[in-house]
Amino acid sequence: MEKNEWEKDLMEEFTRLVQQSEELETVNIGTREDKKELKIRILITSSETKDLIALLREYVDVFAWSYADISSLDTDIVVHKISLT
Repeated sequence: MEKNEWEKDLMEEFTRLVQQSEELETVNIGTREDKKELKIRILITSSETKDLIALLREYVDVFAWSYADISSLDTDIVVHKISLT
């Protein structure tokens, strides 16, 4: 792939991601005092949105909301790396 094609593809992907971010709604599945915010797509029906939020609230304890929630994980098992090369 030539540089110009790569740059064009990269720009198209960036544009797609920006457009997708505009299709998101921030939802708090925690409390007013202890916010736990997630972003969900707004392209689903209101019924699906209510069901999804109910499901997320039911399993709120499954998500790690801060490092304190995952500090006991063994890094030999769970590691997130971002390759920049």
